[in-house]
Amino acid sequence: MTAALSKLGDKGNKITPLFISIDPHRDTAEYMDTYVKFFSPNMLGLVGNDQQTQQVVKSLRGTYGYTLDGKPVYPPLPEQYEVFHSAYVYLYSPDRKLLDVYGYGMGSTKMAEEIARNIR
Repeated sequence: MTAALSKLGDKGNKITPLFISIDPHRDTAEYMDTYVKFFSPNMLGLVGNDQQTQQVVKSLRGTYGYTLDGKPVYPPLPEQYEVFHSAYVYLYSPDRKLLDVYGYGMGSTKMAEEIARNIR
């Protein structure tokens, strides 16, 4: 996503990327702030509690969960667990209208073209 936005030049600078954590058991607001700046100085990172995470993932029609040794685990989570999740990029307008969804693996050039088409 960051590469796609950089290909858009000034138009890309007008977009605020938002990264939503699906691991509220490990991620803190402070950690997210540091983590997202690695990708883009404009990116915002959000982390909520279990209920908030479930609500946002459901509203975006995504999936996530936790495993240990390949088997599902649920909160309270054990010390060592892995996270699995869907991976989409959602493009919203400033008035919160969903404009497009980009799947995992879409190249940055194609994503930049699609974003440009949507933000004319």
